[in-house]
Amino acid sequence: MTSLLTITPWPVLSAAILLVLLIAALYLARHTAHQAIHAVTSALARGFRLASHSVAHAEERLAARNREVLLNAGRDAKERMVEREFARIADTTRKDLSNYPDMHRRLSEAIIRIEEDQEKAVEVPPEAPGWAKAVEVIAKLDARNAGADILADIHKSMVKAHAEAMVDYRKASGERHALLRKMMPDWRLIQETLGRVNKSVASVIERSLV
Repeated sequence: MTSLLTITPWPVLSAAILLVLLIAALYLARHTAHQAIHAVTSALARGFRLASHSVAHAEERLAARNREVLLNAGRDAKERMVEREFARIADTTRKDLSNYPDMHRRLSEAIIRIEEDQEKAVEVPPEAPGWAKAVEVIAKLDARNAGADILADIHKSMVKAHAEAMVDYRKASGERHALLRKMMPDWRLIQETLGRVNKSVASVIERSLV
């Protein structure tokens, strides 16, 4: 660089000459420089376009892959949720219906007791007094003795038989009423058991619809 400034005795003049020559060379080579710059920029543009297309395709593939991963993850999570729900429903069903044999046995026993009590509580009318025997006795009596004494005895027998029949009837009615009252706990047991069964079945149906 220092040797170039010695082309003239004056360095400033040498620098001015060199500047003029450089400007002239650049002016003459402007077309070539423009072509070189255009070629470089075109190459860079093509490279950037290819890079952008590659990035865009990579983005699309990555987005598709992400969607697939998310869908698979969501599907797996949903399947696990459904499996857990089915397991919970199965456990609840087993828990709700585990007492069914005992309830069935208790219902059967209660029904049998009710049937037996109902048979015992059937209304049985009191037996008629022994009119046949009374008539037979009167028929065998002598006509001379068939007077007021016989009628009085018959009346007393009728009154006594009627009183005994009423006592027996009241006793039987009391026993029947006691049997009917005895049936009430069994009816309540059946009602409560059926209510529990209905609640359990409704719970299972409700869980199956969730």
